[in-house]
Amino acid sequence: DAGVKNIDQLRQFGRNLKIASGNLTNLFGKLNMQMHAVCEGWNDAQNQKFMVEFEKRCHEIQQLSNEMQNYSEFIDKTCNILDQYKSLRH
Repeated sequence: DAGVKNIDQLRQFGRNLKIASGNLTNLFGKLNMQMHAVCEGWNDAQNQKFMVEFEKRCHEIQQLSNEMQNYSEFIDKTCNILDQYKSLRH
């Protein structure tokens, strides 16, 4: 069974990855919008430095979120294949 001991547990992990991916995207999207709104009237060197770093981190988080989404889809497909294999064996 491809080394998977508990298909339901794997499927739940995939769902949790998908949920976490969406939550990350939403949270950092909101923070990014709020940061830009707040920073329109606040222009100092420390703030500019933070904004640049934050933008970089948001991009990295978006990449991680995409990877989590893709992996959750892979897990779902794998679980479906394993379910089909299991039903054929019984």
